[in-house]
Amino acid sequence: MANKVPVVVDQSTGIASTLTFSDTLTDASGNSISGAIRLLSTTTTISLASTGTTNIFTVPSGQQYFITNVLLQVTSATGVSGTASAGVGIAAGEDDIFGSQPLIGLTAADTSFSFASTGTTVVADATEIVKLGIDTAVTGTLEVTAFVFGVATTIGTTAGASNFIGVKAEHTAAFSVSNSTFTDVDYDNGNSSEIFDTNGFHDPGGANPDRFTIPTGLAGKYLVIQHFNWAGIGSAESGRFAGIKHYNSSDTLLDADVAREQFRSSANDSASGSGVEILEMSEGDYVIQEVYHTNGGNFSGTGKFMMMKVG
Repeated sequence: MANKVPVVVDQSTGIASTLTFSDTLTDASGNSISGAIRLLSTTTTISLASTGTTNIFTVPSGQQYFITNVLLQVTSATGVSGTASAGVGIAAGEDDIFGSQPLIGLTAADTSFSFASTGTTVVADATEIVKLGIDTAVTGTLEVTAFVFGVATTIGTTAGASNFIGVKAEHTAAFSVSNSTFTDVDYDNGNSSEIFDTNGFHDPGGANPDRFTIPTGLAGKYLVIQHFNWAGIGSAESGRFAGIKHYNSSDTLLDADVAREQFRSSANDSASGSGVEILEMSEGDYVIQEVYHTNGGNFSGTGKFMMMKVG
């Protein structure tokens, strides 16, 4: 069944229509493209009174997008004469997504123009920048807001390519934890290995190697699993814990001590355990594995941390 998303096609005619696409799309190389069209970015105060380029969308790390539509809406217009022309693209020239064309009808506030996809186009890969290239300028003052719409792609040689989305990291060296200190577990380039990361959830070389963060366009329900193996100590004890914390993009703690596991062991024995939770997560939300012990001095262990989208 086809999906429909309302977009303005040509404000100069006063006609609004819908952009329709099939559940399985194909790019110029025959790769399958699937998903739902969504608003990817909004860029304000773009002047059409001078030629040049403006960045309107940067593809997040680990993602790819098929750009279906770019809508320009006038927010300010004074003494406008002439007709601007522009294109949208990634490569120099800014016309490999939508070719340069006259922006008919963009002369007054609240009028709009829509670039819409027809035929084949390029796929915007991770970290690539989509730009609006203004080739012909108007005289006067004319500013627009650019809305970029697109669908996340599933790249594969057949329409049955895997849609798995998730991330997993595990320690390759012991992780030290101070006594009586709640400690966020790092999975960085020095102490761990990233087993898989389909969409850039984790940055082992960045400022926050302890986080799995939800990228743009991937909000939903996630199965989160944490596992930690504590080294043995000389006496029986039960003061070792591991769990998961859930934060939003503003660093507000939403869930604490989820998938928490308390460890008990006999003297000189190691202790290991796992915790599992399903969390509803928005774009920019992140989870962290947290550990704690009360055994005196530094104490070490190794962990595994993984997450997969389930809805």
